[in-house]
Amino acid sequence: MLKRKLSSILLEGENKQELITMKQVYLYVLFCLFFLNGFAQTPSSKKEIVAYYPDWQVYDRNKLASPDHLDYKKLTTIVYAFFVPNANGELSTKDTYITELILKGKRNWQLEGKPEYYPNSSLVELAHSKKTEVLISIGGWTGSDHFSSIAADSLKRKTFTKECIRLIDEYGVDGFDIDWEFPGRGSASDSIHFTSLLKEIREALDQKEIGFRKRDKRDLILTIAISSSDQHMKYIQWNKVLPYLDYINVMSYDYAGFWVPTNAHKSPLFSAEEGGESIANSISILKNKYAIPDSMMNVGSSFTGNVMSCSKGKNQLGDNHNGAYDKTLFAASKGQPTFYEIKETLHLFDEKWDSLAHVNYYESKDSTLFLSCETERSVIEKAQFVKARNLNGVVIWDITGDMLESKPGSGFVKKRPLLEAIYEGLKD
Repeated sequence: MLKRKLSSILLEGENKQELITMKQVYLYVLFCLFFLNGFAQTPSSKKEIVAYYPDWQVYDRNKLASPDHLDYKKLTTIVYAFFVPNANGELSTKDTYITELILKGKRNWQLEGKPEYYPNSSLVELAHSKKTEVLISIGGWTGSDHFSSIAADSLKRKTFTKECIRLIDEYGVDGFDIDWEFPGRGSASDSIHFTSLLKEIREALDQKEIGFRKRDKRDLILTIAISSSDQHMKYIQWNKVLPYLDYINVMSYDYAGFWVPTNAHKSPLFSAEEGGESIANSISILKNKYAIPDSMMNVGSSFTGNVMSCSKGKNQLGDNHNGAYDKTLFAASKGQPTFYEIKETLHLFDEKWDSLAHVNYYESKDSTLFLSCETERSVIEKAQFVKARNLNGVVIWDITGDMLESKPGSGFVKKRPLLEAIYEGLKD
């Protein structure tokens, strides 16, 4: 892709102490823009809307979040979550049935022998028909245990890379999102080994692209999901890995939770204090400390919220909470409800707006709960921030969270308010 090629040219020249003239770069950009003009397509503007699609969510609400109910026209990329590496570097999911339902489609059980699937029923087919790309995310919070040992071993890296190519052949996806949470937690040398792993994946994808170009000129994508905290960012060799990546998904939606002693925002756009925890500060660190181009960063937006349990009368912003999520009102989600669950209970809360952080928050009418979540207003502000800073786009966790039914149990998605707000907010 254009951003990766430009990044590679500039960084290579920097590493070799060579001077890349502005004329060379300018001519390359003009050529790429001319060539890509007929192929590039985004939902509402030049900004990306990337959405994670966790497979386990399909079981909820009578499979309401199955692939045929997604709004592909508003998304540039859907990221299937998750495949998980074992100790040897081999990749699999925890639920083969749901993986096949999503990535291969609805199975025709009337046919014996080799499995057959109904056409145009898989996530990949439906997405590609709307010119939306599909990536597979590897890892996640509970699936990152073996990354450190895999990345450190050349044979395991080779197995991991071969497995990536196998998944492209088996499912027809467009690339991968590596969600290692987080380099540096396993070993001090993780940063070096992470670079090696990404390099080998990128080289394998480039080789695969050569065969594709003879048929359909497909580009294969490689991205990473990263923490919004410099505590984890610092373990990535940014100047070395950028040439291998198409963009970066910043998980800027967990700034507060049970580990923070006071009621605070889950995903604040700004902070009242200079350098305080916020999306703006995370982007500033990536840009100014690690020289990440604006055009390679996606800002995270969460379609789930945090509900803190508080002593009565201590549920205001900044008050100390009880150190745990509420598991009474939102028992099924253990105090981290999805947006559609939140909408059903908002009559129990008073809505507030923090003009400094540019986010909503809620205090329960009985003075015992503090709720922080995204709203239509806050995600529009986030989208406008992306445009103002000329960032790459928005990344959503997760796309199923704001699918509102016409009525519970109807099986019909009436509205997707957060996605629609992001889409409108990114329009020129």
